[in-house]
Amino acid sequence: QQQQSGILGKADLQAEFLSLADRKPALLSSFTSEKGIIVALIDPGKEPTKHLMEDLKAVKKSLGDWGGQLLLIVAKEKMNPGFSTTAYKGLPENAIFGHDVKGEVSASVTTVCSIINVPQWPVIAVINLKGEITWHSEGYSIGLGDQLVKQIKEMDR
Repeated sequence: QQQQSGILGKADLQAEFLSLADRKPALLSSFTSEKGIIVALIDPGKEPTKHLMEDLKAVKKSLGDWGGQLLLIVAKEKMNPGFSTTAYKGLPENAIFGHDVKGEVSASVTTVCSIINVPQWPVIAVINLKGEITWHSEGYSIGLGDQLVKQIKEMDR
């Protein structure tokens, strides 16, 4: 698992994805608030994503209190027919599911984070209100939820 912090560059907030709540296209910019956003690109069929979801449940209160949006976006080729957001219970209330149909969200995040090859999902980026990626993680490591909470607290300073 790899991580980077500091201002890594700007994400393309015009990147479009399909909101799974209403099946309509949405832009990353629609979800940025003064608190910023967390974008997690996931592969629901794989263990690392399941571990991430458990981690997010464990820090549900902190992420809910934060006030920003948590976007859980299924990576372009990783949507399977049986996928249902209802399979994930107990997630933070600010979690929104989407599908990176055109791969724009992935491109927006991975380019800035210098991921050259096919990323190891999940890829997580913490993006501030200016659209700057302040922290990024590729692959899963234990305690990812706690690390996210630490990052959003630092962003609030």
